[in-house]
Amino acid sequence: MRKDLKASITVEASFLLPLVILILSAIMYLSFHLHDRCAIQSVVDKVLHKAELSVKHDSNINTGEVNFDDINNRGVFYLPFGSTKKDENNCLSYVWKELEHGLLITKIRDIQVSISKYNIEISVEAVSKMSLHALAGLVKPFPIIKIKEKGPIHNPVEQIRFSEVILETGMKIKGVEALKEKLEEFVR
Repeated sequence: MRKDLKASITVEASFLLPLVILILSAIMYLSFHLHDRCAIQSVVDKVLHKAELSVKHDSNINTGEVNFDDINNRGVFYLPFGSTKKDENNCLSYVWKELEHGLLITKIRDIQVSISKYNIEISVEAVSKMSLHALAGLVKPFPIIKIKEKGPIHNPVEQIRFSEVILETGMKIKGVEALKEKLEEFVR
């Protein structure tokens, strides 16, 4: 055997080892980024679902406990004219609490919660905490993560309350009983 073969393996390894380390680092960075993106998406979906139920049933978003006394004390026109600031603040603090721990390389920059009459919208903006200055020429850093989800508020409780008010008001009007009887005859 020739003695120069051992040295050639060392030289080749000195070229390949940095490349292998770079590839492994890139795979780890991509894995951490995807983990954080999926974690943020998961929290947004979870909070959106809980917020839909919380607003609909006037419950505590953290525990899911329904406040029946608060539902009964709400006015008839609470949904169209009531304030949603309390619900927005509860959702916002719940999102911050859920995203407080568990993200590996991402820092939350901004969270916004908007609750309207029929929709809830949650948006989260995050940036990477890791800098890639050493690899600036080779690897393009990931852009800002922006996740925005919107969900409907279907509120059957309020629909039932509206119907009850309309029916009770209708029963107090003179001649409704006669109209009701005529309609029943017509249907038969």
